[in-house]
Amino acid sequence: MSEHHCRLFFEVLRWALQSPAMESSRPLEKLLNQMGLEDFSQYWHHVRHMPEEKKAHLVRAFSAGQIESKLWLVETLAAVVPRQGYNICIVAGWVGVLVPLLYWRAPHLVRRLVLVDQDPEALEIARILNAEWIHEKKLELVQADANGFTYDFNFNLIINTACEHFATSGWFDPIPDGRLIVVQSTNADQPDHIRTVTSATELGEQYPLDLTLYSGFRMTKLIKDKRYMRIGCK
Repeated sequence: MSEHHCRLFFEVLRWALQSPAMESSRPLEKLLNQMGLEDFSQYWHHVRHMPEEKKAHLVRAFSAGQIESKLWLVETLAAVVPRQGYNICIVAGWVGVLVPLLYWRAPHLVRRLVLVDQDPEALEIARILNAEWIHEKKLELVQADANGFTYDFNFNLIINTACEHFATSGWFDPIPDGRLIVVQSTNADQPDHIRTVTSATELGEQYPLDLTLYSGFRMTKLIKDKRYMRIGCK
């Protein structure tokens, strides 16, 4: 499944969620048929039948910035780590948008996948969106505060794409040495961002890695905002 198809799919989802087209699935179903990709159709089915009060969360979760930053993560991760299956823990995974992107773009990297978040409503949405992977025992959801979380001994890759939401490194400190880590943060000034950064170097100071495999940034949809990422071993 191509990166272009993933980007196009979520672009159309954003349009559908914010227009009367959600009432008629024909435009999106036509696109899905042209792609010939069953996984997209299943995901669209879950979005379309999501309870109305939860769809506002999806508009934000499917924003261009969210999708671009997570596609960047998956593509970069696949390029810099050994090609093997990993036991992955997604910290503060919210509604689980990273899950399909991992399975669509880099399934060879996933042996086991666990998503941790303390928000029960976010986890309920994640459970609906990712029902197939949960049913197939390819995804486990855990409700817990990431700060002080006790990591399974078998986790060898931990991902946190929401570091700007953490005031301290309480989620990072318990991770055993030698584990692969992916961290993302931003310089975007928003009410729920409590610890932003202005460079990948500053992100590295917050979460020091013994070995760095990647360090860089991407511009987000709003040109003034940047997304920073580091990948390496603790």
